[in-house]
Amino acid sequence: MKYYGIFLLFITFFAACQSGKKEKTEDGFNQQKADSLALILPLIQNDPVALKTLDSIPVPSLKDTVNKDETGKDSLRFSRTFQLAANRMCKAEKDKDYFELSAFTPQSIIQFYKSREAYIERMKMSDEGRPAYEKILAGPIQRIAPATDDNGFAAAWYCLMPVRSYRKDAQGGDVVDVSWLGGQCEIKNQTVYFVNVTGLSREKILQVMPDLTFVLDKK
Repeated sequence: MKYYGIFLLFITFFAACQSGKKEKTEDGFNQQKADSLALILPLIQNDPVALKTLDSIPVPSLKDTVNKDETGKDSLRFSRTFQLAANRMCKAEKDKDYFELSAFTPQSIIQFYKSREAYIERMKMSDEGRPAYEKILAGPIQRIAPATDDNGFAAAWYCLMPVRSYRKDAQGGDVVDVSWLGGQCEIKNQTVYFVNVTGLSREKILQVMPDLTFVLDKK
């Protein structure tokens, strides 16, 4: 039971969302659709609700691997893999598809609850009373890096990405709850796991995803 309090912090995708940054905004973003990262990145910096018109965050184009070295190409490929997975997870969170959500949970957390079924039941209990979000968008990725050994070989890639969850406050105004995800993608089987790292100490984060240091320490 040593890590019980830590695992509860990761019980569901947005368990720490309420402790994230909250911004009341006016939705002044009238663009019908932004279908590339190049178009939406400037908007993110200027307007917290700029992404609200999107159904999901666009994935990087593999065409952008031209003239990149192997590390650059891998970075783009895994950015794409992370973003596709994050988009699926956001949809699962919005739809309350707990089985799909559990597929993105690190195995150490599943094992802590003895079974996937027990973990899903705990997620359902923890979800009671949480805000009803109109939309949940994760990304774009802010940091990405491989976890390399002393010989330069990598077994997995890691990332950090923001999550913006849109809801209404008691007065009907727009509120954006901002949280952060750490992600892991194993090279061998392309399995993607996410943890909500919002407001957590480095020690607690690394107890669940130790090699996230490769992006936490990246400058």
